[in-house]
Amino acid sequence: MLVRPGSMFIDNLSKESKFSNEGYGSVKRVYLVCEEDIGLPKQFQHWMIQNYPVNEVMEIKGGDHMAMLSEPQKLCDCLSQISLKYA
Repeated sequence: MLVRPGSMFIDNLSKESKFSNEGYGSVKRVYLVCEEDIGLPKQFQHWMIQNYPVNEVMEIKGGDHMAMLSEPQKLCDCLSQISLKYA
């Protein structure tokens, strides 16, 4: 019920300026690897991590593409740890 299309603002986003190192590059990033994601296989997730470096990698064992539905407590725990560490 709460899931909605991700391309709602495609027209607005196409008019925005590109990401810069001063803006986007200054944001701390944590990647949550979802072990059971068949939409983005683990190998591809690790490729993304290598090509777009992050500050930390955390893993949600048993999590699929939508960790908020498959492992909500583990996702909440990860987000809580991230907020305490990087806020």
